[in-house]
Amino acid sequence: MEMKKWENADNYMGGDYTEYYVIYARTRDSDNLVNSNYAAFVDILKEYPIEENTFRHWACGWVEAIMIHEENITDEFKLRINDIYHYLEQYPVLDDEDYSRREYDEALEAIENASNGLTKTDIPDSWREEVFTALWDMGSYIEEGYVKQKDLIKVLKELDFYDIETWEE
Repeated sequence: MEMKKWENADNYMGGDYTEYYVIYARTRDSDNLVNSNYAAFVDILKEYPIEENTFRHWACGWVEAIMIHEENITDEFKLRINDIYHYLEQYPVLDDEDYSRREYDEALEAIENASNGLTKTDIPDSWREEVFTALWDMGSYIEEGYVKQKDLIKVLKELDFYDIETWEE
């Protein structure tokens, strides 16, 4: 991984960034790992004159890039950014806590979406977390927002969250 100088595409009609280097970028469709690393880059490099720029893109909606003007690239900055890139070659996550939180939040959202209409109305506010724990304990993992429906219904029944009157009449 290395910084790359901005290149204007033939059909690019935005501002002139030809004197900038792209440090890291994400798109509207980036996964939790890329979004977490993007946030970590911004935090780690906050003492440097970096810029965050957003560009509309016909294929992916938008691209957001962390950039630095070539005049602001010091030897200290080069060492820092190369250390970060080298770290990422060894281990893909810059901030384990942030990445884990993003994955957990996505899992809770997936549980809520997959449970829509299946649960009773009088369940505790912590029901999503309880369902997550029960699914995890049984080895049913939520991947990329997908919850196995069979496992979800089993857990909802075990926790007495399943609306049996609606679904098993």
